[in-house]
Amino acid sequence: MRIFILGTGASGALLAQLLARQGHRVTCGDKDPERAKRFLGRKSTLPVVAVNARNLRGIVRAARGCQLLVNASPAVFNEIILRAALHLRAHY
Repeated sequence: MRIFILGTGASGALLAQLLARQGHRVTCGDKDPERAKRFLGRKSTLPVVAVNARNLRGIVRAARGCQLLVNASPAVFNEIILRAALHLRAHY
């Protein structure tokens, strides 16, 4: 399954690593990709893209092709990310 995780802090990074170990194709998105890569670890090969959770179009662009959109960012972004999932026809 193609999974996009928005918000690659401590929780998002751990979830991304667990899902990748299970064989899923995981892409991470965060407003600060360098910080996200530090949470993922030096040896991680998971792709990280810059995306702002406040920008609906940016989320849709970054997550295009995903089957599951996971929100690991603050809950204040739930509505925007849910709308992005609807645009993408992806599970949320």
